[in-house]
Amino acid sequence: MCITGGKWSNYTNRKAIDGDDHAFDPAPWVELVRDSHDGKPLLLWGADHFKTNLPEGGRFLVWDKSCGQGSTANFSDAEFAWMNRRNARCVYRHFWMGLTRAGEDGSAASKRKHPSQKPVELMRWCLETARIGLGKVVLDPYMGSGSTGVACLTTGRKFIGIEIDPEYFEIACRRIEKAQQQQRMELEETA
Repeated sequence: MCITGGKWSNYTNRKAIDGDDHAFDPAPWVELVRDSHDGKPLLLWGADHFKTNLPEGGRFLVWDKSCGQGSTANFSDAEFAWMNRRNARCVYRHFWMGLTRAGEDGSAASKRKHPSQKPVELMRWCLETARIGLGKVVLDPYMGSGSTGVACLTTGRKFIGIEIDPEYFEIACRRIEKAQQQQRMELEETA
């Protein structure tokens, strides 16, 4: 299980996200995983905003968005996630600063599709770091633009995504469908 969450509408010029008018409470997700008998992994983005509500243990993951170049006037140079598993790897570097960020494939940046959009490669790294096995199901109840779904599809994991905002849900569906079409084309080319 890989989950993102946080309060982001205050940092953007976009419309407020429904239900984003109060601080994120990780307790229901922590309890759900704690009560599982098979040690499900839990990963929560934006964890620095609610770190006092997290249980003991686990590990903070860092996305270094400036790759050592330091912060800029309007963008954070890092984002933090919390994972309920201990792991030695905890820093991922991918340049992602507004219009000057690296694209999904290392090319020039494309227009961001969600205020807190994550690169697909970052989400692939999260799946590996959380040790989510191939064929396992990943739940993202705050799907946004679908980066986790694309990462799951391209790495052989199953995906369930939930998004409250219809506009972002449609964007996510289009991105995931495009990734599925790309996968089919690659399979046909090798056959």
